[in-house]
Amino acid sequence: MTYDPKNPHYDPYTAPPVYDNQPVTGGGYPDGGYPDSPQQQGGYDQYAYQQQPPGPAYNAAGYSPPPMQMYQAPENGSGTAALVLGILGLVGCGLCAIPAVICGHMGMKKADQGLADNRGQAQAGLIMGYIGVAFLVLALLYVVFMLVMFGALASSSTTSY
Repeated sequence: MTYDPKNPHYDPYTAPPVYDNQPVTGGGYPDGGYPDSPQQQGGYDQYAYQQQPPGPAYNAAGYSPPPMQMYQAPENGSGTAALVLGILGLVGCGLCAIPAVICGHMGMKKADQGLADNRGQAQAGLIMGYIGVAFLVLALLYVVFMLVMFGALASSSTTSY
């Protein structure tokens, strides 16, 4: 039934009207239930205990999916340490860049020998460590240059009263 704006007493939750004056019944089955139901056969279901034929095997087409591999944590602590120290060396603590270079070289050596499986982390830590060392050297050169400039200015200025 659709909404009728002319009929303000429309209630969508009521049952639809019956037009043929016939009572609504519960179903079209005879009083005994479904035909050939287990109740009519004395309560025994002849299909319940029948043995089912086996279905096709899982690998019937010859396809075997690759085995599922679980993630393994890296076995190289030096590579992970190089990565963490390299990030810290870039972010602002330039002194962490020197140990990042050392741990990066150790981690790459272990990965080359087959003792570790995270060569990429060691290599990334090594690269970030070298960049951090370069920033550290540039910062030290800037500080030395500024000290020399202020020293030269201080010695050349004469104070006369």
